[in-house]
Amino acid sequence: MATLIKNNLGDVYKICLTDEHLNAQKCLQSDYDNGIYTKVDITDDEANSIRLGNKDYLNNNFVDVEAVEGQPGMNQNNFFTKAEFDNQVQADLNILTKWCENNSSNAMYTELSTYKSVLENLDSSTITFPLAKNLPGYVEDQGNTSYHALQIP
Repeated sequence: MATLIKNNLGDVYKICLTDEHLNAQKCLQSDYDNGIYTKVDITDDEANSIRLGNKDYLNNNFVDVEAVEGQPGMNQNNFFTKAEFDNQVQADLNILTKWCENNSSNAMYTELSTYKSVLENLDSSTITFPLAKNLPGYVEDQGNTSYHALQIP
């Protein structure tokens, strides 16, 4: 069982695949008690559908990510060009680098530091575009564990 954390507007704030990941988010119990955040139990499949860019969580429902008209199999979270892909890798690396510099004692540090290394060593010159996957989906297809931005504390 996974956990989705919503903010007080009902938007997805975090996705946690394990209790360890949930605890690593460092949300205060008072934040839950005061309605700032709400925990929702979801299935692992539902969590992965968001992580891998196939579903969104809107108005308390899981909905398919909008398909790209005229591009069979592609959705709004996929990459049409190498430049788009490389930009996403760099954006994620920027987030992970800053996070790792400031969170060495967090329970997710080793996992996220390893993922950062995977992204640093990723060679996009061998990828054929368009790519009908988001970045975590591609990384997992290459045999590595990946993390969506919604999983980073």
